[in-house]
Amino acid sequence: RNVAIVGGGLAGLSVAYQLLEKANDAEADDESEKEIICITILDKTHVGMGGASSVAGGLLHPFSPRGKLVHLGLEGLQSTLHLLSIASSYESTCILKPSLYRLALTDNHVSQLQQTAELYPEHCTWLGKETLTRKCCPFVEEEGEEKIKWKGGLELTSGKVIHVPTYLKGLWKACLDLSSPLSTKKNDIIDTETTARWIVMENKEKEKEWMDKLQEFDTVILAAGAGLWMSSLEKEHKDQVRGMLANIGESEMQSNKNVITGKWPIQLVRGQSVELSLSTQQRGEYNSEALLCGKYTSPLPSSQRRKEDCQNDNFVLVGATHEYDVSKALSKEEVINDLRSRSYDVFPWIWDEGTVHNITEGWRVQSNRGLFGRVPIVGRLPSTSSLGQESEERNGTMLNHKDAWIFTGLSSRGLIHHGVYGGILADAILNRCEENMVSEYDGIQWWRKALEKE
Repeated sequence: RNVAIVGGGLAGLSVAYQLLEKANDAEADDESEKEIICITILDKTHVGMGGASSVAGGLLHPFSPRGKLVHLGLEGLQSTLHLLSIASSYESTCILKPSLYRLALTDNHVSQLQQTAELYPEHCTWLGKETLTRKCCPFVEEEGEEKIKWKGGLELTSGKVIHVPTYLKGLWKACLDLSSPLSTKKNDIIDTETTARWIVMENKEKEKEWMDKLQEFDTVILAAGAGLWMSSLEKEHKDQVRGMLANIGESEMQSNKNVITGKWPIQLVRGQSVELSLSTQQRGEYNSEALLCGKYTSPLPSSQRRKEDCQNDNFVLVGATHEYDVSKALSKEEVINDLRSRSYDVFPWIWDEGTVHNITEGWRVQSNRGLFGRVPIVGRLPSTSSLGQESEERNGTMLNHKDAWIFTGLSSRGLIHHGVYGGILADAILNRCEENMVSEYDGIQWWRKALEKE
């Protein structure tokens, strides 16, 4: 079966790998009867180099800021750890830290996180202020703790800090290894290829060419995050929201601060983060642990040390802004001021001693909050040919395909949710039916009900 996946980020690569894995593991009386899945990923750039996935903070854990378990949090953790073990066998440097820390600044937050530690001791441990400071920033302890505002926090022992671009590269290599060899003969020359390929749509002409070819595939999966809604996001306030899924005119876009594209229950959110270096000449090696408390800081790999004058420094990422006005991006100074004001009490030494080297930017599709919080949009798209008049408005898409699916809206929970929802979707696609998915996972079609309500 020829499957096209539009988007090669966390969502696209999760469903790609799990389609191949589940198809290979499927039992058949005769091996020749096994269904061969041929994967074509369509993306605007190479693996790990574009979209929100490429600039993600890489913090994997199953808890909300208040220490509550997110929907399918433990299932998501288990699924992502499985994919991570596969990817790390190809790219061993994708795991940056074996755990991370959520900090408490108020007495109420202390109570919430201590309760989390009591409920889930296999996933987290409560640490008092002294112990936490010693683990995360011992150099501060030596100089006095007056700058440290936290009252303690959780060590998320089952979590991980991941360099997402490297993780995606490892997952794609795993896809190539799982794919089957295909031999074609042309001019008496046998050419062997795999049943997985990555197509870079580097310009509008090639993008249109491949979008026109989607009808030739047996199955199409839209998994491109914000790219599904945005044909281009130009800087300097010339943003236009025009994409594959339901258009909004430029004048209408400018009149809405919170852009909800068409009938889809989503918001487009711009996130900008700051890369800083911490000089090892001043202090020696920093611990560079990942810390969360509203905003976050996480370590960056040594490959980020690009400039000769800071090759031996430690690099960290501080993120991220939440910008809902797509018509205007915060300036570099505004991004730095926003993140500093919201995180200085958590990790002051980074701002006091760090040097800003870069601002990263990504767009997230944030689903509307529902019964289970913010969960992805995943499932089958109805064929427009079966909907009659005004079909594009009724299924919210300009794609008319007999077997089209969608997987988007991961937002800030991409790492915890991409594995479990990618597996759910892969099962439904292989079975050519979403009935089991709907019956087993309560509320998974929340987005379809929102479309129908509109």
